[in-house]
Amino acid sequence: MSILRIRTPKVFAPLLSPSRYKGAHGGRGSGKSHFFAEKLIEDCLEQKGMLALCLRETQKSLAQSSKRLLEAKIGALNVGHEFRIWHDRIETPGDGVIVFQGMQEHTAESVKSFEGFRRAWIEEAQAFSNRSLTLLRPTIRATGSELWASWNPRRKSDAVDDFFRGAHAVPGAIMVKANWRDNPWFPAELEAERQIDLARYPDRYDRRRRPGRRVSERHEELRTGVLALAQSDVFLYCSCHCRTPDFPFQPANSLSLLGEIIWLTPSPRALT
Repeated sequence: MSILRIRTPKVFAPLLSPSRYKGAHGGRGSGKSHFFAEKLIEDCLEQKGMLALCLRETQKSLAQSSKRLLEAKIGALNVGHEFRIWHDRIETPGDGVIVFQGMQEHTAESVKSFEGFRRAWIEEAQAFSNRSLTLLRPTIRATGSELWASWNPRRKSDAVDDFFRGAHAVPGAIMVKANWRDNPWFPAELEAERQIDLARYPDRYDRRRRPGRRVSERHEELRTGVLALAQSDVFLYCSCHCRTPDFPFQPANSLSLLGEIIWLTPSPRALT
């Protein structure tokens, strides 16, 4: 029996639980897209025949889609033998498929082709229109279906922000806020860019890096770099479709040897 091991920033742990609606919002470099890409691959492995949509408001070419990220994750997780990658789609185990679409071109009639899909991931959801969200929601209605959204907050009036965080936010939705400090693998290149933004453009820094934060709030919390992050900010998520206690390490503090989540206390083995 193979084990799918996915190292996941702790901030995303709530999104591992089932929910009709899941959202992750925050600044650039937080790992939101990486989390959802890995979760989609996991779900496709666990639920044979999964039909999944990766959506944006506008998608003029596949280069603007999340397809390349998914391909990279399939390779990184060593599950390439389970998937077939084509020019315009990714076939998943059990005759399932992941397709990539721009919602702007769809109508109430054309979205009917999405019936039966069990996952819909809206990337760059801050640009997703209210019209697109209204068309999509009743279409993704298969038993156990989920709608995911990842976005960098822009305006409170944006459809996705109003849906998840507005005065009448959808009940039962799981939503997390993630920023660069929540990403233990925040790359050195983005750290250098962050320092440039902080030094040269302090007035607009928070709008780009930490949406929703006031400039006056950041000074007490900023650190010199991600090396100061505690290693306990990471856990190893072992996919529930391959339960086994036979791990190549002994976790110092595990919630359950047979469960889906194993928390690693600070240890040189927690981060790679």
